[in-house]
Amino acid sequence: MRYLCFLLSTLLVGCATIVTGTSSDVSFQSDPSEAEIEINGQDRGETPTTISLDSDRAYTVELSLEGYEDETIQLKKSTSGWLAGNIVLGGIPGLIIDAATGGMYVLKPENANATLDPETADAAEKLTIRVAMNVDASQRKIAQLEPLGR
Repeated sequence: MRYLCFLLSTLLVGCATIVTGTSSDVSFQSDPSEAEIEINGQDRGETPTTISLDSDRAYTVELSLEGYEDETIQLKKSTSGWLAGNIVLGGIPGLIIDAATGGMYVLKPENANATLDPETADAAEKLTIRVAMNVDASQRKIAQLEPLGR
C-alpha cells in the first residue's frame, strides 16, 4: 500500500518542479564590486549577492556604479532538462503541474558577471592641452598660445 501511495504521488507531481523548484538563484558579481542592481526597474541591492527570482519570466538587469558605464544583462527563461522526467514518471499530469507552477523553467545565465568600464567623456566635452618646454623644431606647429593683454 505504501508503494502504491508513493507511485501515485510521483505521478501527480511534476518532475521539474520537484527537482528545480519554481525559482532560480542567480549570482550577481561585478568588477569593481558594490555596483547597484536594478531588476526590471526595481532596486535589489549591490554586488556581490545572490537573488532568488521566479523562473517563469525573463528579466532585464542593470548594474550601475558612479564613474562607470552601466551594464545591462538579460536573464532569459529556458526549459529545464528535468522536464524530460515527466515522460518517464509524471506523464501529462506532471507536465501540467510543471507548466502551472513555472517549474519547467530555469533562468540563464545562473551567474550574471560584469566588468564595468570607466565612463568616458564625449569628444566635444574633452579638451587636452599639452605644454612643451623644449620644442622640437622638426614637429609641425598647429597653433600658438599668446598671453592675454598684448
